[in-house]
Amino acid sequence: MGESHLSRRLLVLANLLRRGGTIRYRRLLGLSVGEWGIIGELSQRAPVNLNELAAGIGLDKTQISRSVTTLVERGLVTREPNPESNREVVINLTADGRGSMARMVEAAIAVNAFLLEGFSADEQRVLAGRIDLLTSRAHELLAREQAVRAIDEVDGEASDGNGDSGFIDR
Repeated sequence: MGESHLSRRLLVLANLLRRGGTIRYRRLLGLSVGEWGIIGELSQRAPVNLNELAAGIGLDKTQISRSVTTLVERGLVTREPNPESNREVVINLTADGRGSMARMVEAAIAVNAFLLEGFSADEQRVLAGRIDLLTSRAHELLAREQAVRAIDEVDGEASDGNGDSGFIDR
């Protein structure tokens, strides 16, 4: 497989890991994929507003809003007025949410150990650096595609599905 298949191979890897995580965290904690993603992100960045949370996990805020509501109802996160802006709310983990995160971390350590079995410490460091680089480039790619989409919407263009939309094809 050549370089042209890199993004597809990464998508397959991400999908396999997501499917395994979905089963694992549903079994361990009763969480959906969106819910465990939100808890994971909040453990790193809370408190955040909905836009920041969505950006942190690479989804649109409309995609995660319902999951946040479910987590609030389950007592795993809070949604409170932002003291700096009356027009927005901030989302944070509760003590129960932090407990769920601790269980997720335990499971993730076991998964990571399995995935990295046979990798030297140097290989693990290089891999982590390359993943960070690819993630950064993917954020840049997304921003470019969103900019092109916005321009197309202003110009009244729509993709006809023939693959000739997007900054790479221009």
